[in-house]
Amino acid sequence: QGAALAVVVAAGNVAAVVLPTLTGVVRSATGGYGAVFVLLAVLLGLAALAVSAAAPQRSTQPS
Repeated sequence: QGAALAVVVAAGNVAAVVLPTLTGVVRSATGGYGAVFVLLAVLLGLAALAVSAAAPQRSTQPS
């Protein structure tokens, strides 16, 4: 449980450093924020897939 929290905190810290710069680069390259929002949506989708893949599987059998 503690290791999972450490991964979440580390990912948040990396995102806090990387994403503002990446946002600026993408905005400068495209001239707007549309591509930035698409990029963020893709990253959010990938994060959701990672969380769902890492979640423990629940049994459908009654216990």
